[in-house]
Amino acid sequence: MKNIATLSAAIALILGVNSHAFAADATATTATTTTTTTATAAATARAQTMLASLLKRFDLNSDGQITLDEVQAVRDATFTKADTNSDAYLSTDELTALHTAEHQARAAEMFAKLDTDADSKLSAAELAAGSPHPVVDATREQAHFTALDTDADGFVSLAEFQAAVPPQGGHGGHRGGGQGQFNQLDTDKDGKISRTEFVSNVPLFDKFDTNSDGIITADEITTKLTQAPTGEGKGFGRPAGRGFAR
Repeated sequence: MKNIATLSAAIALILGVNSHAFAADATATTATTTTTTTATAAATARAQTMLASLLKRFDLNSDGQITLDEVQAVRDATFTKADTNSDAYLSTDELTALHTAEHQARAAEMFAKLDTDADSKLSAAELAAGSPHPVVDATREQAHFTALDTDADGFVSLAEFQAAVPPQGGHGGHRGGGQGQFNQLDTDKDGKISRTEFVSNVPLFDKFDTNSDGIITADEITTKLTQAPTGEGKGFGRPAGRGFAR
């Protein structure tokens, strides 16, 4: 790359162009290309992580694809678990409790992946190594770690990690979470969510089923996620998608 920059500067001299400016442009272009490549690789890696999580959760027969029946079967089981008073409806409190439990489970799953030495705590190095983005500001990275390490013992515990990772809008990534999501699921506006309302609310299934054949393939998921602009895909939850509802 250094040779390319030098050659560019030499050509600039022949053309009567300011060699310093030309070399600077070449360096800037190289940096931009590197940044773009890194971002693309990171997006692909995140898509693969989401894909693996979605298949693990919804591909009940392990055939490498997800059907609407499988998604609704998972949501049906989730409803049963969340309906703690067994009245066949979900209240706001029950939905909130479901969000909290799923958030804690997601955070614990992420923590386990980051904890590469399996000592039940995260070091600054483990946290940095597990970041989907390259570390460009060591000072900022250390400040982030210090904020997570609330007891200042030099490590981040599971409890500290769970407290720091915010819920992503509740089950299935509903923006606004809480009451906002409850209102979306309560389609008949009777102040409670029926099993049918909960199970049938899967608009993201249609979004990812790009050929509308009732089956979501690994290729459809990967393509959709890698093409999505920043922030899209939150309907799957983070980290690594959890639901097909909005």
